[in-house]
Amino acid sequence: MFSVYKRFLYLAAAFFFVIFTTVPAQKEWYHRGTALFNYIKSVSVVDSLYIYVVDENALHKTTDGGATWKILRNNVGYYHSVNFRTRKDGMLFASDEILATSDGGLTWRPVYYGFARCPIFTDSLNLVAFRTGHVFFPDDISLEFGRSSNRGTNWSWKYMGHNGVIDYADRVDSNILAVGGTLTYGFPAPVLGTLVIHSTNNGMTWITDSTSYSSNDWTGMVAMRPKTMVAVSGYRVTKISTTGGGNAIHILQPKRIYSIRKSGDTAIYAGSDSGYIAYSEDLGVTFNYTKLNTNADVKWLEITKEGDGYAFAEDGNFYSTVKLKYAPVNIEEPFMDTPETFSLSQNYPNPFNPETVIRFSLPEAGFVKGVVYDILGREVTTLLNGDMPAGNHQVKFDAKGVASGIYVFRLEAGNYSSAIKMVVNK
Repeated sequence: MFSVYKRFLYLAAAFFFVIFTTVPAQKEWYHRGTALFNYIKSVSVVDSLYIYVVDENALHKTTDGGATWKILRNNVGYYHSVNFRTRKDGMLFASDEILATSDGGLTWRPVYYGFARCPIFTDSLNLVAFRTGHVFFPDDISLEFGRSSNRGTNWSWKYMGHNGVIDYADRVDSNILAVGGTLTYGFPAPVLGTLVIHSTNNGMTWITDSTSYSSNDWTGMVAMRPKTMVAVSGYRVTKISTTGGGNAIHILQPKRIYSIRKSGDTAIYAGSDSGYIAYSEDLGVTFNYTKLNTNADVKWLEITKEGDGYAFAEDGNFYSTVKLKYAPVNIEEPFMDTPETFSLSQNYPNPFNPETVIRFSLPEAGFVKGVVYDILGREVTTLLNGDMPAGNHQVKFDAKGVASGIYVFRLEAGNYSSAIKMVVNK
């Protein structure tokens, strides 16, 4: 009884933390077009123009924000995940191999022969992933985790002490959380129940949180600060833990939740049934729902590091929080090249009301923190707080609810730091 009471104390603390913390307002979603895909498996959004989609039949690419799509690779029914870190550099994860490209998907090279599921980049070179069994022993159902220090070319694998599979994994800071199911022998191997694990050191070692016999049908999970896990299942159940994966509570939702994604440290977005986008400000305890102009389920959703949202419904309708005027791009633009020096540009527009864009360049990957302060040095909001790849980036600052005046944005990245003054003029 006491343990149940403690769970609700944790949840109440998280709830009040969210209520009294700056929470981004729920986004407005715009219809961007229709693209007919056959059972989407993975979506990778580089920016508002370059988007990659893997479905049962092919790898698709758009360079004009979804106005037109082209097939990069046919017959990729066994490819389950695509990840592009820039417009040119990407990886495809399959049931028996990993492929890499450096020209935007025109050509691919095999970097590893073997299975790697739910890949997590801890930085630009290091990867953590999972596999069940071995490519040479298809009947094996032992669960292993792997680490690669050269972007997937070489791996070291270790048995985790379970027979099972990992369905979803996510990372925040050095914490990685994963959910899946335990398996027993058979064909196909029957799922016995739920498996929840986590690591506090970027996958060096793992802790088992639960191996229950309750049925699972995971449709997504997200890891948030400080040690919060929000996982959702097709049974409309939200599983919430504020202790890194253990001592979770379960909440029945009115609708199914798919592709749950975080926006900053406090907000959650997800797809839902019958053309709805789900939005939560209390770590998944309750959701508000935005109806789109479709009745199809919205099963695939992504939130970029800049906070932009992209969603696909089962009927092919495509939505985003960026109201884009299509401008096809036929060449790779120079701003995607890796910069040689660190820089923070003045925001534009400035003065502004209510939104402005801040651009900056990182010569190397690493942890980045960007905070807005008022003229007295008090923190207004945190725009960036996590690992980012090398390259040219931008972040939006929405000053709704912020008074007119002078504000300072300070950016810290490794040994670099810089600040700019911004003027809110209402």
